[in-house]
Amino acid sequence: MQSAQVIPFRFESIEVRAFSDEAGEPWFCAADVCSALGYANTSKAISDNCRVAGVTSSYIRSGGQSRSVKFINEGNLYRLIIKSRKEEAQRFESWVCDEVLPAIRKQGRYEDSEGKMNTLVGQTIGTDGFHMLGAVVKGKVSSLPAPVQRRATAKIWSQTHAAFGVRSAADIPADQLDAARNFIAAYALEGEWLGREPKHQPNLNYPITTLTARRPSMLTIRNSDQAWLDVTLHDLRDIRGDETPCEKLLGELHKAGYDIEGCWWELRTYRNKVLELQSWAKGMNQVAEKPQRYAVEVSGKRA
Repeated sequence: MQSAQVIPFRFESIEVRAFSDEAGEPWFCAADVCSALGYANTSKAISDNCRVAGVTSSYIRSGGQSRSVKFINEGNLYRLIIKSRKEEAQRFESWVCDEVLPAIRKQGRYEDSEGKMNTLVGQTIGTDGFHMLGAVVKGKVSSLPAPVQRRATAKIWSQTHAAFGVRSAADIPADQLDAARNFIAAYALEGEWLGREPKHQPNLNYPITTLTARRPSMLTIRNSDQAWLDVTLHDLRDIRGDETPCEKLLGELHKAGYDIEGCWWELRTYRNKVLELQSWAKGMNQVAEKPQRYAVEVSGKRA
């Protein structure tokens, strides 16, 4: 059982520890990998998916103590990625290939006495700085709808990496921590992520057939082009809760964002006055209402 100096990388919110052996081959903390890939039981994930030859135990320093931790080689890492059902698996694989492995192989062994890794852990903001920036990011996206917070978080990190020329925020130079914090704090998200509700497109097409559907007999075809339209007051009332064409038109305009309160109350007033006149006519034993006749085109346009 060997002792290793690990490199603390970070995949989104999860720390993934790794080290390079004497031959320069990378090894990854099995528990960290399983956490990132959604495996609930590390031991079972290893026994079910990994080859024994690619599993080792190493002592690492944690909390001031030396602990034995299982590590897996690169081959077993990919076996766990392939078998993972978590949607983050593809992003995790890209992160390993694009950030972790190049960093390990470029810098050499972490325990190298020549200090080849100090660009990763000595002159950079490191894990503590990453956590500090992470808190700023979290506060930044907290006001966004829950479904888009993860995408917004990923976008902020991506823009931060590009702005400071690093593959991981933990690699930002230590003297640029304040600049990185200010960059994230000033990053504008509202217009990009809150979005706008799609504007309702009103249906303004209410031909005569919309009215005559309430009582088909009100339309009498005269010839191929024209017809008689006989409309009664009853035809203009709401029948069993059905909207009239005018009500439907006002409703469409309201959904589209127009303020139609004045039109609505004018329509209601006309209707109430008509009802009063009908009630008065019945009380005076007046002749039943006669329909109002109009000459119209069959297409629905006025003649």
